[in-house]
Amino acid sequence: GGGQPFADADEDGYEVVIQPDPSVLDGRFSNNAWMQETPDPITKLVWDNVAVMSSHTATELGVEVNYDAGYYNADMVRLTAGDESDSIELPVWIQPGFPDGTIGLQTGYGRNLDAGQVGGDKGWFRELTDAYKSVYNGEPLANGVGTNVARLLGDNLRRVLTGVAAEKTGEGYMLASTQEHGSMEGRPIVRRASIEDYRENPDFAEDAVHTLPNGEPWEEYPTLWEEDHPTDTPAYEDSDFHENQWGMAIDLNTCTGCNACMVACQSENNVQVVGKEQVAKGREMHWLRVDRYYVTPGGEGGHGGSSSE
Repeated sequence: GGGQPFADADEDGYEVVIQPDPSVLDGRFSNNAWMQETPDPITKLVWDNVAVMSSHTATELGVEVNYDAGYYNADMVRLTAGDESDSIELPVWIQPGFPDGTIGLQTGYGRNLDAGQVGGDKGWFRELTDAYKSVYNGEPLANGVGTNVARLLGDNLRRVLTGVAAEKTGEGYMLASTQEHGSMEGRPIVRRASIEDYRENPDFAEDAVHTLPNGEPWEEYPTLWEEDHPTDTPAYEDSDFHENQWGMAIDLNTCTGCNACMVACQSENNVQVVGKEQVAKGREMHWLRVDRYYVTPGGEGGHGGSSSE
């Protein structure tokens, strides 16, 4: 469950909110492999659009998403606005904090471009890569990726629809999300606290240290870095190590998870894209990763927010 719907609920159907995709927008960047492989700031999905809904709505529809060995296997749902000609099918994604009775969709997918990359007969290699969308197939990258939701918009391009019928199709679909990649197994890379906790204990980060299996505090365990770089050496020009500095610093208090730094790094360093199936296996090659975490004040079951790190 989560917040309030955007419009008054319709007892005969669901509210559907259609938004431009954060990466490909209305489709203008859909033929850009960098943008297709940039994870959504919230769902962390790549190479797809989905029907986002709360756990309560998913239970009503009898749909679910199962995670197995890197792959998210999602049920498909059919959405119909008006007559049957105005229906689409796409995989579901269960999102904490999403309003009950509302389904979110993203534009920019399901395109069929006639121009773009020069295609050709790839023979046996193409047959091997057609199971899922591959960056090696030869045709425009946008073709066959995701679902076109434009037919639900209607003639007046309505972005918020009510009374939309939704039903489970009985089919499944594989999704790739990067959120579980690089897991620290519960060990926080970045310590976080509310402003009230910080004012009460400004040194809270030092108190939340790791411990070794033998119980020895992590801060008492020697590191190779400190042997060569004393912690009490000032980091300015008269220091022996003044050049050993990061070229970029990110204030996580202001990070919105927009992924701009991630794409900029990929562009500057010409980082390779690998395609949906390889991302699902944890083989994406981004040098930067922006993860999304949920924060629920008052314990499990409350309505909280999210933070990006």
